[in-house]
Amino acid sequence: MLKITNLLSIILVITLSISCINNKPDQNLSVEENSYYQTPPFELKTIPEGILISLGDIPDDITSIYVDIYNWGDRVYTFQKDDYPLRRDAISSSIAHIEGECLERIKQTKSIIFPFIKQGEKYNVLVIYFKSGIDCASTVFSQIIAENGIYLENDIELLLNANNTSVRLSEAPKFTSNVVYSDNTHSFSFYMFNDENTSVYGGISTEHNTRDISWDFEPIINEQIKRSKSSYKSGGYTAFIEFSINIIYDNIEWQNYFIKSPRFDYSVK
Repeated sequence: MLKITNLLSIILVITLSISCINNKPDQNLSVEENSYYQTPPFELKTIPEGILISLGDIPDDITSIYVDIYNWGDRVYTFQKDDYPLRRDAISSSIAHIEGECLERIKQTKSIIFPFIKQGEKYNVLVIYFKSGIDCASTVFSQIIAENGIYLENDIELLLNANNTSVRLSEAPKFTSNVVYSDNTHSFSFYMFNDENTSVYGGISTEHNTRDISWDFEPIINEQIKRSKSSYKSGGYTAFIEFSINIIYDNIEWQNYFIKSPRFDYSVK
């Protein structure tokens, strides 16, 4: 059964984060904190386990926190253009949604450890605080050069078949250290764009307790597009597929998007 809840939630969070920033002028992002609303203190440090995100005192009315940690080398990212997830095929990204008992624990510890990084790479850390419902309370952002962490040990490709109807990993993922997979171990995301390079559709296939490394996405995606409320027209589009590995670390589940397919031509019939 196809599920799009997680993907739509991710896109919603990024859209809200752009709204939170409230159309501020272009800013080159640096290792210094950029905070546009009153927020708890925010600091990044390298530790043997990875990156330590220190959050300070989190207000009682915060009901959830989204963390997006992404890396695209020396590319400078600003929030002036909604190129997310348009540029997801250019970056690696890890996303966590923290709420409930996990959030209460973090309110006590005032910190999050993120381990899935490569030594020497620059990582962008975006933390979004939410109040009840979907009201964005505040957004903070910073960058840091990683020194230690856990990462994919093998060089994996996401390969399409000749007809662009199926995709598979070149091999199973292997990490530099033992990891704990979540029940939703693997998932595949599908992104489609129109001629103006605007994202018009995203679908996701997630099965509980799966370790599948291949996905036959046709004719399922075409059928799902037609059933969805997304605006589309029959014809040719550009698309790519992204593979996520869901891992639990320190009681936080991270959706790690390390592997993308090449862009390919896709037809909506």
